[in-house]
Amino acid sequence: MLTFFPSFILIHTVMVYITGLVVNLITTGVNRAWWLGLVLYMIWMAVVAAGWAAASPLTLRYPRAVQKTGKFLIGWAKGFLEWRHPRATYLEKAISPFSWPNGTLPTSEEYATLHDNGFRDLTWIKPSFLM
Repeated sequence: MLTFFPSFILIHTVMVYITGLVVNLITTGVNRAWWLGLVLYMIWMAVVAAGWAAASPLTLRYPRAVQKTGKFLIGWAKGFLEWRHPRATYLEKAISPFSWPNGTLPTSEEYATLHDNGFRDLTWIKPSFLM
């Protein structure tokens, strides 16, 4: 599984690079062109690469020990995060005014009608490949 992790990071880095590297690296929590974000990203990637290089041989040689170590290091945090069931309610000021759709928004009359009514009339709609 660790072999897919560097590929995942590489693919997503290329995607960020294509769409605007410095602007889209939100490593500092600030959504603006900031070179510090790029520097922090490079440092973090070096840490991840070193960890991956060290962990891969250990994982193959001692899988149970690695599993127990991971559980010891982060098991408590995972348990804590799964203990509480957060609600998806946010203050108005916490909601971004930007919409980041994947691809383009639909242009059909049906979508326009649903949008104009605040999606109140939305019922399960069959995908076009099922019709």
